[in-house]
Amino acid sequence: MKTILLVVRVRKYFIQVEKKYRELRIAESIPEPLTEKANCWGSIRLDGKKGRLTFTDSIQLFIKYAKSQGSQHSENYYHLFTDNIYLKLGFLSSKKDLIQLKKMKKETGFNFRNILSTSELSLISIAELTIAQIINEEIEKETSYKDIFIIAQTQLIKYAEAVKPALPNPKNLLDFDKNLFTELE
Repeated sequence: MKTILLVVRVRKYFIQVEKKYRELRIAESIPEPLTEKANCWGSIRLDGKKGRLTFTDSIQLFIKYAKSQGSQHSENYYHLFTDNIYLKLGFLSSKKDLIQLKKMKKETGFNFRNILSTSELSLISIAELTIAQIINEEIEKETSYKDIFIIAQTQLIKYAEAVKPALPNPKNLLDFDKNLFTELE
């Protein structure tokens, strides 16, 4: 009995140590709020989180709307909209990269957006807020959910083409993530 209790305690201890180690490694990837540049990054990141809430609220409304029109797979819209933003804006180069990113997030809790620059965060926020606005306006017009999705994706493509010179090289971001996660293993 004592051996079992000892094993359980040791296991709990190692789980806590591993969790602290991961938290520390993730925290190291976030800019320190000591410089003006880091404070700016933190402010934009916080604004992006607020914009993301607006975006997800609109998608939640869209899901209810799509279900009311007979959509069978409406639970996938959060991923579809977000994945398309990452792909169209060039933050990731393929669906294979998306799968890898989701796997890394699930395994470590790392948030992809924590490695983005202020301009990259702004590009994503603008895309999300634009899509949220389109969803809300088109639902008010009682547009078909399929057409709303097409309209949103068309506008996302136009936006991506307009900001193309400011977009990152997708391989650079994913390579950074791979290196970080290799260190965590």
